[in-house]
Amino acid sequence: MNSEKRLIIAFTLSLGILFLFQTFFVPPPSKTPQKTTQNVDITKEQTMVSEEKNLPPAEETLTEVETDEYILTICNPGGYVKNVSFKKYEDSQEFSNLFVTPAVKDKDFDIQISSKSIRLSTKDGFYKQINLKGDYLLQLETNVSGEISILSGEVFNNMDGRYQEIVYKSGGDIQHSSISKIRKNPISLTEGLIGLRNRYFTAAVILPDKERFVASIVDKYVDISLNTNKLKTNIELYLGPEKTSILKKHDLQGLVKYGFFHPIAIFLLKILTLLFALFHNWGLAIIALSALIYLAFSPLTKKSAQSFKKMQELQPQMEALKVKYKTDSQRLNQEIMKLYSENKLNPLGGCLPLFIQLPIFFALYPILMRFIEIKGASFLWIKDLSKPDTLSFLGAVGDKIHVLPVLMAGLMFFQQKLNSSKSAINPEQQKMMTLFFPIFFGVIFYSFPAGLVLYWFTNSLFSTAYQYKISKQK
Repeated sequence: MNSEKRLIIAFTLSLGILFLFQTFFVPPPSKTPQKTTQNVDITKEQTMVSEEKNLPPAEETLTEVETDEYILTICNPGGYVKNVSFKKYEDSQEFSNLFVTPAVKDKDFDIQISSKSIRLSTKDGFYKQINLKGDYLLQLETNVSGEISILSGEVFNNMDGRYQEIVYKSGGDIQHSSISKIRKNPISLTEGLIGLRNRYFTAAVILPDKERFVASIVDKYVDISLNTNKLKTNIELYLGPEKTSILKKHDLQGLVKYGFFHPIAIFLLKILTLLFALFHNWGLAIIALSALIYLAFSPLTKKSAQSFKKMQELQPQMEALKVKYKTDSQRLNQEIMKLYSENKLNPLGGCLPLFIQLPIFFALYPILMRFIEIKGASFLWIKDLSKPDTLSFLGAVGDKIHVLPVLMAGLMFFQQKLNSSKSAINPEQQKMMTLFFPIFFGVIFYSFPAGLVLYWFTNSLFSTAYQYKISKQK
C-alpha cells in the first residue's frame, strides 16, 4: 500500500475517532427554552438552591424495604429514601436522597409497608406515602410543606459522567441538557416533566400543574426539588430503566436519544432485537448483525479490494514516475493522475467502505453502550456484554486483562501484514505502520463494552478472511 493511501486512511480514521469523541463523549449542546415562555424560567437568581442541603445528621437508622421492582433504603431521622436499587438489574444504585424534606429532617418516621404503598408517619401528624403504581411509577403523597427534594443524583466525574443529563419537557418534545449547562443555568418548570437520566435509568418527575420544580446542581448532586405551601402534595415520579416497552406505557419514549445518528440507531436496534428473538442470545445477535452489515456492504468491499490490488500492480510505474519527476512535484502529480485515469482507478476507492460504514459504527456505539437489555447478558467467557470482558480462569492476571480487544488488535496486525505484503514503501516505515494501527485501535477499544468490541472484531474477521482470499488469487 503506498504512502498516499495510508495517509488517506490515517486521516479518515483520525477524523472518525475525533467525530466519535465529540458526538458521544462531549456533552451535547442543550436546547435552552426561550425566556419569553411563561412556564420556563432559567433565571439563576430565581432558581438557585442553597448549597447546604440540610440533610439529616450523620447518626441514622437504615431500613431496607423490598418491593417487586426496587430495594429502597429508608433513612431515619428524616423519613426519606437514601438509596434506590433496581431488583432486576445489578450495579444499578444510581439515585439517592429521594423525598428529602428539610422541615422534618430531625423527626423519626414509623414505616408501614403494604403491597401497594410505603407510609412514613410521625407522632405529630406529618406523613409521606409512596404509592407503588407499577411499571416503575411512584406517587408521593405528603402533608409536609416547604422545600421537597424529589430526587438527587451524584454528579459522576468518571467515564459514566458523559451519560448524565437533565431531561425536561414543557409543551413540546422532550429536551436533553448537559450537566455542565445546568450547573450554570438551573432549569425551572411548572408543567411537563423534568428529570435526571443516567446510562441505563431515568428518574423523571411528571409535573402537576402550577407547581414550580427546579433542576440545579447542589454541591456534588443534581437536585430536583420544589417549594410548596399546599397542605397536601401529590407528585408522580418515573424511576426505572430506559426500556422502550416500559417507557411507551408512560409516553416517555423521547427520553432515549442515540446522538446524531439516532434514526440509523433505531433501525439497527430493531434488527438487533429481531435477531435476539431468533437466537435468544445477545452475543449471537451482535455477531449476526455484524454479518448482515458485512454482507450488505460486500459489493463495496469487493470493489475496494480490487482497487487496492490495482494500486499494488501500479506501484512499479508510480515509483518510476517519482524517480523521473523527483524535482517537479506538479508534473509528478499530473502523471500519477493520468496513470490512474488510464487504468480507470479511483485512488479513494479503497476508502469508500470505511466512509460509508462510519455512520453505522457511530449509530451502534450508543446502542451497545446504553441498551439496557444487554446489561448482564453473557456470551462465551464474557460475563456482561455491557462491560469490558475478562478471562477469569487466568487468575489474578486475567482479571486485569480485557481479552477481546487484545484479540482484535492481533487480528488487525495480521490484516496489516496482508495489506503490506506487496507494498513498495520503505520496510522500516511499513513495519511502524503495521504496529501502529493495531496498538492504536487496541488502546481505544480496550475499555469499550464487550458487545461493541465483539461487533468490530466480527466485522474485522470477515474483512480479513476476504483479504486473505484475495491475496492468494493470482
